Amino acid sequence: MERNTLFIVSSAINITTNPLSYTSVRSTFSAEERAKQTLNTIQSIRTAMPESKILLIETGKARNLPYNIEFAVDKYLYLGNERIVRDAVDGPYKGLGEICGLYLADQWIRHFNADYYFKLSGRYYLNENFPINDWTGNGYTGRFGGGNMLTVLYGFPNRLYNNWRHALVQSQPGLLRGEAIESALPRYFEQSIFNLTELGVSGCVSHHGGFVSL
Repeated sequence: MERNTLFIVSSAINITTNPLSYTSVRSTFSAEERAKQTLNTIQSIRTAMPESKILLIETGKARNLPYNIEFAVDKYLYLGNERIVRDAVDGPYKGLGEICGLYLADQWIRHFNADYYFKLSGRYYLNENFPINDWTGNGYTGRFGGGNMLTVLYGFPNRLYNNWRHALVQSQPGLLRGEAIESALPRYFEQSIFNLTELGVSGCVSHHGGFVSL
């Protein structure tokens, strides 16, 4: 694993109660609970890979977060005041808001000039099974199957950054039709793709509150 590593953490802590396309319950957790879970996300990165940098992209309704989370990362980027982000995040298609936030963060991501990037969803954390040595610099790495990818956590080297940006753009029409981000995004990933049987990440699913380890 390259030493110059950036974790891109996508986050939406203070969210709307508008229904999603697949459930009327957007989150069973309060903003304070979501903030505490996101702080755990950050702390888990610091424990597993203390030399890595962390960019927190917040797309929720409030810039100021509980527990001073914005001071726990290397860069805090608030995009929740952007109209395009607000419409996407508050809309019925969950993956669309994440895609918009990631795409608009380009200049701040590039600022780190990282050798390797992880995209980790806020509120999920790296557990004791995180396979730190299994993330290859030769292609996208994650948990894939049947054309889908778990977007909670995946990684890619710097050489694929422009392809990743292309995939973010190209996946948007599918997301607007209600397609899941798990299938829309990896369709545009450059091959080869390296599959992990275990990501080493845990957390609580927002809309029903159940705990998962992936």
